[in-house]
Amino acid sequence: ANLAKVRSGSVRVVVRDAAGKPVPGCKVAIRQTSSDFLFGVFEGSPYDAKAFGIARDAGFNFATVLLGWDWTDAVNGRLDVQGIEKTFGLRALRDQGFVVKAHGVVWLQGYGILPERARGMDAGALRDAILAHERLLLDAFRDRVGIWEAMNEPNATNVLGVPRSVVHEILGASATQIGQAKDVVSLLNGAH
Repeated sequence: ANLAKVRSGSVRVVVRDAAGKPVPGCKVAIRQTSSDFLFGVFEGSPYDAKAFGIARDAGFNFATVLLGWDWTDAVNGRLDVQGIEKTFGLRALRDQGFVVKAHGVVWLQGYGILPERARGMDAGALRDAILAHERLLLDAFRDRVGIWEAMNEPNATNVLGVPRSVVHEILGASATQIGQAKDVVSLLNGAH
Protein backbone atom coordinates (compact mmCIF):
# COMPACT_ATOMS: atom_id res chain seq x y z
CA ALA A 1 0.00 0.00 0.00
CA ASN A 2 2.93 2.35 0.63
CA LEU A 3 4.84 1.30 -2.47
CA ALA A 4 3.99 4.48 -4.40
CA LYS A 5 5.09 6.58 -1.43
CA VAL A 6 8.37 4.85 -0.58
CA ARG A 7 9.53 3.33 -3.85
CA SER A 8 8.65 5.92 -6.47
CA GLY A 9 9.04 9.61 -7.08
CA SER A 10 9.07 12.34 -9.63
CA VAL A 11 11.80 13.22 -12.05
CA ARG A 12 12.26 16.33 -14.15
CA VAL A 13 14.15 15.98 -17.41
CA VAL A 14 15.49 18.95 -19.30
CA VAL A 15 16.74 18.22 -22.80
CA ARG A 16 19.38 20.65 -24.01
CA ASP A 17 20.82 21.24 -27.48
CA ALA A 18 24.55 21.30 -28.27
CA ALA A 19 24.73 24.92 -27.10
CA GLY A 20 23.16 24.00 -23.74
CA LYS A 21 19.80 25.63 -24.39
CA PRO A 22 16.60 23.80 -23.38
CA VAL A 23 14.70 22.12 -26.22
CA PRO A 24 10.99 22.83 -25.59
CA GLY A 25 8.39 20.19 -26.33
CA CYS A 26 10.93 17.39 -26.80
CA LYS A 27 9.44 13.94 -26.15
CA VAL A 28 11.44 11.74 -23.79
CA ALA A 29 10.97 8.08 -22.90
CA ILE A 30 12.54 6.63 -19.77
CA ARG A 31 12.86 2.94 -19.02
CA GLN A 32 14.35 1.71 -15.77
CA THR A 33 16.89 -1.05 -16.37
CA SER A 34 18.03 -1.64 -12.78
CA SER A 35 17.33 -0.50 -9.25
CA ASP A 36 19.31 0.31 -6.14
CA PHE A 37 17.15 -1.97 -4.02
CA LEU A 38 15.81 -5.49 -4.13
CA PHE A 39 12.30 -6.60 -5.13
CA GLY A 40 11.53 -9.81 -3.28
CA VAL A 41 9.58 -12.97 -3.94
CA PHE A 42 8.87 -15.98 -1.73
CA GLU A 43 7.64 -18.96 -3.70
CA GLY A 44 8.20 -21.77 -1.24
CA SER A 45 9.59 -25.21 -1.90
CA PRO A 46 10.30 -27.34 -3.69
CA TYR A 47 12.13 -25.06 -6.11
CA ASP A 48 10.05 -24.28 -9.18
CA ALA A 49 12.16 -22.92 -12.04
CA LYS A 50 9.10 -21.80 -14.00
CA ALA A 51 7.56 -19.85 -11.11
CA PHE A 52 10.85 -18.13 -10.31
CA GLY A 53 11.39 -17.44 -14.02
CA ILE A 54 8.03 -15.68 -14.16
CA ALA A 55 8.98 -13.67 -11.07
CA ARG A 56 12.36 -12.77 -12.58
CA ASP A 57 10.72 -11.69 -15.84
CA ALA A 58 8.35 -9.49 -13.81
CA GLY A 59 11.32 -7.66 -12.30
CA PHE A 60 11.91 -9.52 -9.05
CA ASN A 61 15.57 -9.95 -8.15
CA PHE A 62 15.46 -11.18 -4.54
CA ALA A 63 14.34 -14.70 -3.54
CA THR A 64 13.55 -15.72 0.04
CA VAL A 65 14.01 -19.41 0.79
CA LEU A 66 12.68 -20.97 4.01
CA LEU A 67 15.49 -23.26 5.16
CA GLY A 68 13.72 -24.62 8.24
CA TRP A 69 15.97 -26.54 10.64
CA ASP A 70 14.05 -29.81 10.45
CA TRP A 71 13.97 -29.70 6.65
CA THR A 72 17.72 -29.09 6.37
CA ASP A 73 18.91 -30.94 9.47
CA ALA A 74 22.24 -32.74 9.43
CA VAL A 75 22.44 -36.47 9.95
CA ASN A 76 25.51 -37.58 11.94
CA GLY A 77 26.90 -34.05 11.58
CA ARG A 78 26.61 -33.95 7.79
CA LEU A 79 24.20 -31.96 5.66
CA ASP A 80 22.56 -33.52 2.63
CA VAL A 81 23.87 -30.70 0.44
CA GLN A 82 22.56 -32.25 -2.79
CA GLY A 83 19.14 -32.89 -1.27
CA ILE A 84 18.89 -29.35 0.09
CA GLU A 85 19.99 -27.97 -3.26
CA LYS A 86 17.43 -30.12 -5.12
CA THR A 87 14.61 -29.05 -2.79
CA PHE A 88 15.39 -25.34 -2.49
CA GLY A 89 17.29 -24.56 -5.72
CA LEU A 90 19.81 -22.20 -4.13
CA ARG A 91 22.36 -22.42 -6.96
CA ALA A 92 19.63 -22.28 -9.61
CA LEU A 93 18.18 -19.15 -8.03
CA ARG A 94 21.58 -17.52 -7.94
CA ASP A 95 22.15 -18.53 -11.56
CA GLN A 96 18.77 -17.00 -12.49
CA GLY A 97 20.10 -13.69 -11.18
CA PHE A 98 18.41 -13.63 -7.78
CA VAL A 99 20.01 -12.47 -4.57
CA VAL A 100 19.01 -15.31 -2.23
CA LYS A 101 17.99 -14.84 1.40
CA ALA A 102 18.09 -17.75 3.85
CA HIS A 103 14.94 -17.38 5.95
CA GLY A 104 13.89 -19.26 9.05
CA VAL A 105 17.22 -21.03 9.69
CA VAL A 106 16.82 -19.84 13.29
CA TRP A 107 13.10 -19.76 14.06
CA LEU A 108 11.47 -21.04 17.22
CA GLN A 109 8.40 -22.10 15.26
CA GLY A 110 6.35 -25.28 14.96
CA TYR A 111 4.87 -26.53 11.67
CA GLY A 112 7.75 -28.98 11.23
CA ILE A 113 10.32 -26.18 11.13
CA LEU A 114 11.99 -27.27 14.38
CA PRO A 115 13.18 -30.86 14.65
CA GLU A 116 11.27 -32.83 17.26
CA ARG A 117 14.45 -33.33 19.29
CA ALA A 118 14.59 -29.55 19.94
CA ARG A 119 11.55 -29.86 22.21
CA GLY A 120 13.50 -31.82 24.82
CA MET A 121 16.65 -29.68 24.90
CA ASP A 122 17.63 -27.43 27.74
CA ALA A 123 18.30 -23.81 26.77
CA GLY A 124 22.08 -24.18 26.45
CA ALA A 125 21.89 -27.33 24.34
CA LEU A 126 19.24 -25.71 22.14
CA ARG A 127 21.41 -22.63 21.58
CA ASP A 128 24.44 -24.78 20.75
CA ALA A 129 22.48 -27.03 18.37
CA ILE A 130 20.88 -24.09 16.55
CA LEU A 131 24.22 -22.36 16.07
CA ALA A 132 25.96 -25.56 14.98
CA HIS A 133 23.26 -26.15 12.36
CA GLU A 134 23.42 -22.55 11.15
CA ARG A 135 27.23 -22.90 10.85
CA LEU A 136 26.86 -26.02 8.69
CA LEU A 137 24.46 -24.19 6.38
CA LEU A 138 26.70 -21.11 6.21
CA ASP A 139 29.71 -23.23 5.33
CA ALA A 140 27.83 -25.24 2.71
CA PHE A 141 25.83 -22.48 1.00
CA ARG A 142 27.54 -19.13 1.52
CA ASP A 143 28.46 -19.04 -2.18
CA ARG A 144 24.76 -19.27 -3.12
CA VAL A 145 23.05 -17.30 -0.34
CA GLY A 146 23.89 -13.61 -0.03
CA ILE A 147 21.65 -12.63 2.88
CA TRP A 148 21.17 -14.68 6.04
CA GLU A 149 18.40 -13.91 8.46
CA ALA A 150 19.80 -13.97 12.02
CA MET A 151 16.45 -15.04 13.48
CA ASN A 152 12.87 -14.91 12.29
CA GLU A 153 10.29 -13.34 14.60
CA PRO A 154 12.42 -13.33 17.78
CA ASN A 155 9.92 -11.06 19.47
CA ALA A 156 6.83 -13.07 18.57
CA THR A 157 7.45 -16.78 18.03
CA ASN A 158 8.73 -19.14 20.71
CA VAL A 159 6.88 -22.47 20.65
CA LEU A 160 9.50 -23.98 22.94
CA GLY A 161 8.91 -21.38 25.64
CA VAL A 162 12.60 -20.71 26.21
CA PRO A 163 13.33 -17.67 28.38
CA ARG A 164 13.57 -14.30 26.58
CA SER A 165 17.17 -13.97 27.75
CA VAL A 166 18.03 -17.17 25.86
CA VAL A 167 16.18 -15.95 22.75
CA HIS A 168 18.27 -12.75 22.91
CA GLU A 169 21.44 -14.80 23.38
CA ILE A 170 20.63 -17.02 20.38
CA LEU A 171 19.80 -13.97 18.27
CA GLY A 172 23.04 -12.22 19.18
CA ALA A 173 25.16 -15.31 18.63
CA SER A 174 23.45 -16.02 15.30
CA ALA A 175 24.03 -12.46 14.06
CA THR A 176 27.66 -12.60 15.22
CA GLN A 177 28.24 -15.94 13.50
CA ILE A 178 26.73 -14.67 10.24
CA GLY A 179 28.64 -11.40 10.53
CA GLN A 180 31.92 -13.30 10.79
CA ALA A 181 31.23 -15.22 7.57
CA LYS A 182 32.85 -13.77 4.48
CA ASP A 183 30.74 -12.08 1.79
CA VAL A 184 27.33 -12.46 3.43
CA VAL A 185 24.90 -10.03 4.98
CA SER A 186 22.96 -10.61 8.19
CA LEU A 187 19.51 -9.26 8.95
CA LEU A 188 16.84 -9.63 11.58
CA ASN A 189 13.19 -10.23 10.77
CA GLY A 190 10.67 -9.05 13.33
CA ALA A 191 7.04 -10.01 13.59
CA HIS A 192 5.04 -9.53 10.38
